[in-house]
Amino acid sequence: MKEKKTIYFLLLTTLIIWFAIAYKVWVISDKNNLELKDNQPILIQEKTKKNDGLTLDYEDPFLKKNHFYKKNQILKINTKEKEQKTIWPIILYKGMIDNSSKKVALFNFNGKDIILQEGEEFHNIKCQSILQKKAIFIFSKEKKEVLLK
Repeated sequence: MKEKKTIYFLLLTTLIIWFAIAYKVWVISDKNNLELKDNQPILIQEKTKKNDGLTLDYEDPFLKKNHFYKKNQILKINTKEKEQKTIWPIILYKGMIDNSSKKVALFNFNGKDIILQEGEEFHNIKCQSILQKKAIFIFSKEKKEVLLK
C-alpha cells in the first residue's frame, strides 16, 4: 500500500512539472505570434552605431615625468644579425654497455631509440664520449652533456 502512494505521488509531481513546462512554452509562443491590426502603428527602432573607438592621443602615464621619447621621433633599430642559437633535439641517455673493446650506449632522439658508439654521428650530432652517468655530444661546434635518465 505504501509503494502505491509513492508511485501516485511521483506520477502527480511529474505531470505537474510537465504541465508547467508546456504552459510556459505555450505562453512564449503566443507572445511571438501577435497579429497586427490595420489601424495599429508599427514602431521601428533604428540601431544607432556608436563609435566608441580607442583614443590613443594621450600621454603615457608611466613616462609622464621622464620623457624618453618625442612624439614624432623615429626609433632606430640595429639590424645586425645576431648569432643563431643551435636548436638541439631532445636527447635522452638510456644506458651504456661497456665492452673491453668499445663503449655502446642507447639514446632516445626525439622519441626514436638509437644505439651509438663513441665517435659515431646521427643527423650531424656526433657522440664525442660516453661515460657511465653522462654522454657528451657535439652539434654545429657546440658541446652538450646529456645525463643518464
